[in-house]
Amino acid sequence: MRSLKSIEENAHVTLITPRESSNRDGYLDVFDHISYVDGGVGSSDTWKSNLKFKTNLIYEKSFYEYSIFLDSDTYIIGSISSIFKLQKKFDIIIPHASVDRWNVKVKGEKLECFTPYNTGVIGFRRNEETKNLFLKWGHIYEKCIDRLPRTQPAMMRAIRESECKIYVLQNNWNARFIFPEKYTGKVRILHGREEGMQEVEEEINSYERPRVWIPLAKLCLPFPYSFRTMLSVFVKSVWWRVKNKITDLFG
Repeated sequence: MRSLKSIEENAHVTLITPRESSNRDGYLDVFDHISYVDGGVGSSDTWKSNLKFKTNLIYEKSFYEYSIFLDSDTYIIGSISSIFKLQKKFDIIIPHASVDRWNVKVKGEKLECFTPYNTGVIGFRRNEETKNLFLKWGHIYEKCIDRLPRTQPAMMRAIRESECKIYVLQNNWNARFIFPEKYTGKVRILHGREEGMQEVEEEINSYERPRVWIPLAKLCLPFPYSFRTMLSVFVKSVWWRVKNKITDLFG
């Protein structure tokens, strides 16, 4: 959350965790409030238990009128305060999961056009409609936890039965940079784990016009592109390969 505080200095940030955490390198100092949950959901170290913890407690443990939930592997590289302004009109603000191909079934039939949203970034306001949506999401995921590797399909089923007003964010607000993706405008949130986050941040926003992000080479190909741009991309790609070869050889 240091990345968030460096950009949104006045943000009030709460950590919700099922166990005591180490304050190594002052990690916990960035949080304004820490809410510990004793045992039960999320108390095990399994991946699915952690997802169950997420679906059950996001709404329950948020004491704010307007909240933005962020997965622990998100990295803020631009202001996200405008999400709060949208919450005046919408109950849920959530990005599309552009690389997720799980289709939701309705009465046993797949709806190909009903592709998931990504639940790593969720803006929400407190009201009965939102509360019911989160309760339904947790219930559906717990019921289907053995069949669903992710929480997104359960969220889509809950949304289908919800009365919430929903706004879908552009992928700039949830850049899954470990996958190839097209972006237009400034990326605000990086979502994923990577040692060289600073390098990703600089390169992914090196252009604001439409561009394709190439994760293996950590570079952007902007459109329309000139010969000079293509040459620059080629040089960066070669340098990336040489650098990785040197790293492999000498550690």
